[in-house]
Amino acid sequence: MKCLILIVSAFLALCSFSARATTGNELYYDCVSSNAYDQARCLSYISGVADGIGLSDHLGLCVPKGVTYGQLLDIVVGFLKGSPEGRHYAASFLIYTALFDAYGCQGEQ
Repeated sequence: MKCLILIVSAFLALCSFSARATTGNELYYDCVSSNAYDQARCLSYISGVADGIGLSDHLGLCVPKGVTYGQLLDIVVGFLKGSPEGRHYAASFLIYTALFDAYGCQGEQ
């Protein structure tokens, strides 16, 4: 399982490269901002990463049918709020970690 998490972490880190990588600090700021644009950017980023993760059956996530983007947002923001010491890491990695904590498969894969 640790090997799987390491592989996924490396994959997500590579996928998060852009002109400017988003950190957990930046994502958390957007998510808790009172600015509608920031909030939309937060939800868009989380939903995009979640959708990307959902394209693979090999990342160890078993998200139940019917889970909404609002729920995913709550899970990720709760994780970021509770883990300020790690918010300097790539936002995509932190989103995966939060979702894995909530919906990691328990041997079904």
